[in-house]
Amino acid sequence: MPRRDNLARLRSVGPRVSSSPEKPFLHGWQWGFQGKTVWDYLQLFLLPTVFVLGIIYLTMQANRRQEQAFLEQQQLVEEQYQQDILQSYFGDIATAMTQNLRTSPPDSPLKSVTKTKTLAILRELDGDRKGRVLQFLHDSNLIGTPNPVINLGRADLRNAVLNNATLNAAMLNGADFSDANLKFVNLGNSNLNGALLQNADLEQAFLGNAIAWGGYLRNANLNNADLTGADLRFAILSDASLRGAKLNNTVLSGAILENADLRNANLQGTSLDGAFLCNTTMPDGSIENRDCSK
Repeated sequence: MPRRDNLARLRSVGPRVSSSPEKPFLHGWQWGFQGKTVWDYLQLFLLPTVFVLGIIYLTMQANRRQEQAFLEQQQLVEEQYQQDILQSYFGDIATAMTQNLRTSPPDSPLKSVTKTKTLAILRELDGDRKGRVLQFLHDSNLIGTPNPVINLGRADLRNAVLNNATLNAAMLNGADFSDANLKFVNLGNSNLNGALLQNADLEQAFLGNAIAWGGYLRNANLNNADLTGADLRFAILSDASLRGAKLNNTVLSGAILENADLRNANLQGTSLDGAFLCNTTMPDGSIENRDCSK
């Protein structure tokens, strides 16, 4: 009996095993998120992100404004440079004319230097100022046919703005008028032999009795242009548009008219017998492929 009492006592003071599982040792650790709402999380993570993105956006905008200001400043500098060299050139020509530029021999140093200056400045100027130089030279009777004071062979007149200009009887053989604006220009009786007029806009231009042997007029716009009596022997007119053009008594022997558009053009007195026709749209709208196999 005493032995059983001792065992009972030992059991009463011994370790007890809980019937419920032990809680993790981190239970009760306060992470700081209790009671937080979705809006609290948005404030915690989204607002700083928006702030950073806002800073980035404002920085980019400031950089754009700075870049734009720089470009505008560069443009002003370039404009001033172009204007300065243009005025300097006009002054040089005026001085040369007082030194008998017109009457000096063709191989004189004065004429040679003047030509060199002219060709050099045309390479520097933009399209609008190129047009002003050419009109100035014409008005000063320095580029007239048949013996110009200043020879503009190989002159860089690309992108020149010459719409409505008067350049009749001008010696422009070999000049480069690629992509030039020549709308309504008067080039009557001018010499354009070997001139480059690719992509030039000659809409409603007057080229009556002009000479353009071997002229390169690929993809030129000659819509409603007047080429009455012009000599276009061996000219390249591929892909050119001559809709409504006046081609009365125009010489087209050896001219290339491949893919050219002659719809509604006036060909009275003009022969196409010696021209090259392939996929050429004729005045009546028909397609002529006479020479495609050649």
